[in-house]
Amino acid sequence: MLTRSQSSCIEFRATNISLELDQYLPHEQYASRLVFQIRDFEIIDNVPTSVWRKFMGHMRADGQPRETKSSMLRIEMLNVRPSPGTSPAEEMRLKVQLLPLRFYIDQDALSCLLKFFSFEDDTVPKNPGRSKTEDNTFFQWVQIEPIQVKLDYKPKHVDYSQLKDGKLTEIMNFFHLDGAELMLERVRLHGIKGWVKLVENLVREWLPHIQKTQVPRVISGVSGVRTLVNLGAGIADLFTMPIEQYKKDGRILRGIQKGTRAFAKAATLETIKLTTQLAVGTQVLLEHADDILSSDKDDQASGDGGMGREAVSKYSDQPKDVREGVGLAYRSLSRNLGTAAKTIMSVPTNMYDRGGSQAVIRAVPSAVLKPMIGATEAVSKTLIGLQNTIDPDKRLQMEDKYVACAD
Repeated sequence: MLTRSQSSCIEFRATNISLELDQYLPHEQYASRLVFQIRDFEIIDNVPTSVWRKFMGHMRADGQPRETKSSMLRIEMLNVRPSPGTSPAEEMRLKVQLLPLRFYIDQDALSCLLKFFSFEDDTVPKNPGRSKTEDNTFFQWVQIEPIQVKLDYKPKHVDYSQLKDGKLTEIMNFFHLDGAELMLERVRLHGIKGWVKLVENLVREWLPHIQKTQVPRVISGVSGVRTLVNLGAGIADLFTMPIEQYKKDGRILRGIQKGTRAFAKAATLETIKLTTQLAVGTQVLLEHADDILSSDKDDQASGDGGMGREAVSKYSDQPKDVREGVGLAYRSLSRNLGTAAKTIMSVPTNMYDRGGSQAVIRAVPSAVLKPMIGATEAVSKTLIGLQNTIDPDKRLQMEDKYVACAD
């Protein structure tokens, strides 16, 4: 079972790092060639208040199977001599490739990450008179292949003071993003001096593209809007698939069948998703009510009152299919019904005979709420199992997203 690191809030993981360097003779046009590759690179969210596990990683499944032995990051740098044999000057050709990226961004984890990169050690003496080394790197050309990004974002609080100061990025904390998509187009730049200028030119190329073409894709990821978008895509398949199939081979009936299946799958998955959210939300409310109504001072004195426990989502450790979901539902319902029965039977009847009705009253909330908690959890587990049966890729994404429950 996966557990969270207790020593760090954010953890960086890189596996299968390879570096290949070729040196050429002084009189040749090529001076050197360097290929740097990382098979997998992940940012793990260990913030205690976050129920999400992986801040960033490769976009698993989602209809795009990963090629065997493909690297998540590949950087190729080729140093060339414009005038071999007459001048030692070298210029660089840079090519960068990234596999599709998946982000699960919790606001607390994002704040931790920003603080880490903006940290300045005040104990280190500063020398303002020291001149900065000039960056003489010259790029003949730089090519960044298209970068596909999909992200979830969970806001937790809004800083209204920053909003009043005109920082419009704070508006994002009003919206919960669920599967927002972003595609950064291929960029090819020529004749750039220095790494700083390179970054500035990349931002200058990408920003207008994002503003003109990507904003609607991001807005479609707002929680609630995503459901409408998915249903709309399913409805569109009803009409586009028959037309495409007819143009392909003239079999319009086959196209109608494919379109109907696509729409039925989209409608079913969205219905399951909304019903599951309702069941999980109801379960959480009932559990809070049970904690409040059946709180015990002795329990609080012997424990931490629930403080300091690792946050775990109700969507963690999902069933693989509907069969496993039904099994988990049965165990949940049996466990909560057994707890309710045990609570009722443990009330001393002689206390009631002596007028001590307080014990009976305190047993009522658990007797009523526990079966309801078990029923809502049973519904959610069954529906999640059904969803993962219809769309197995969904379970792989949830394994990346949510922190696993501790045994």
